[in-house]
Amino acid sequence: MARAPLAERLWFEAIMPVFLERFLLVVCTAAFYGVVISNSMQIDGHYRASIGIVLVGIAYILGHTVHRTNQAAQQASTTAAQVPFPAPKLEPKTSAPPPDSSEPARSSKAAPGAHPALTGSLEFPGFRENVKNVSLSIGGFHANVPLEGLRNKTFTGAAFSINGQVITPYLEGNHIYVDVSVYGGPGVPAVQVKKGAVTVDMPGWDRNSNESAFEVVNERGVPVFQMVYLTPTDISIRGTLVFGGGFLIVANETTSLTNPRDPFAFAPKPLFKYPSRLHRGESAE
Repeated sequence: MARAPLAERLWFEAIMPVFLERFLLVVCTAAFYGVVISNSMQIDGHYRASIGIVLVGIAYILGHTVHRTNQAAQQASTTAAQVPFPAPKLEPKTSAPPPDSSEPARSSKAAPGAHPALTGSLEFPGFRENVKNVSLSIGGFHANVPLEGLRNKTFTGAAFSINGQVITPYLEGNHIYVDVSVYGGPGVPAVQVKKGAVTVDMPGWDRNSNESAFEVVNERGVPVFQMVYLTPTDISIRGTLVFGGGFLIVANETTSLTNPRDPFAFAPKPLFKYPSRLHRGESAE
């Protein structure tokens, strides 16, 4: 059954192209040169032209046949080269021996939230802050109050006492509050903060805020009061702060000065954009 196709392939792919290209084409070339060009047989010109046309036609047919045969062989070899190898067969896995009943069972399911690269029950430990103190600052002045003392009401001191005004944090529920009053004149509180409620009694002053900061600016846009919760337990008070008796503290982001000649030169940078009616809660940065 396999001999006939093999013989045909040998004939069409090897023997016939060689026979056509190496013998018949050579014969046609020799005959064309001997009869048409050199006219060794002394034939009339019309016969020579006719014989030349016939020989050229035969040579064209033979050449075209050889070309088609070679082209078919090349396509067959290319197709054979492009046939993919069959995928390797996987050997069936041997069943693992049953686990030793003396060892505790381990879950193969990753814990929720675990990194995909981790296996088993490993998880990221995470981080949590261990807060022990409440920090209160007025510019460059800092004070720490023990958080546990605010929780159990055992802390009876004060973070600051400025000309008779006590400024200290206290805890109610889950919130740390600081009460403070800043004066615009003798006995006239210009800004009051009490348990998160703010009162501003100076005409022409503007105020703006978000959930963690409150600011008051004067008619020149200079911050006169800021209370910023850097964290729920880290509170900063800044501004041109006038306390009882006209005592002035200018507190900016890093320093504090008492009774400077030009207080507005050391004022903190604005936290918000103004006017507040157009920029409610918009940060100045």
